[in-house]
Amino acid sequence: MKYKNLFIDLDDTLWDIHQNGKECLEEIYSDYGYNRFYPTFDDYYNVYMPSNHHLWNLYRLGEIRKEELIVERFLVPVRKFGINDPGYAKSLSDDFLERTTRKTKLIDGTLDLLDYLRPKYRMHIL
Repeated sequence: MKYKNLFIDLDDTLWDIHQNGKECLEEIYSDYGYNRFYPTFDDYYNVYMPSNHHLWNLYRLGEIRKEELIVERFLVPVRKFGINDPGYAKSLSDDFLERTTRKTKLIDGTLDLLDYLRPKYRMHIL
């Protein structure tokens, strides 16, 4: 049997979710004045990322709902500074996700791979 269609996951197969997400977080750090909480972006990022990974793991295990994940991942880094507003965190999450739609960093080799596959298969990006 010859394959005619390929289904390819976008995140971390073609699109560099980690680098694109990091760029968005750096923009948020700057635009929201998070230097008042963390002296450098790396300081903020080093708090955000472990917490974000932990929350995603809880979500995968079914221990929290996606709505909680979306809010908590942006509240955890600022809660110790007195910010505990779920509406603020949801707005920040929406802003973050909107920014990701403008990021274009691809995994190395993506364009070569797509050029190779294009004439042979019908591709579907998931």
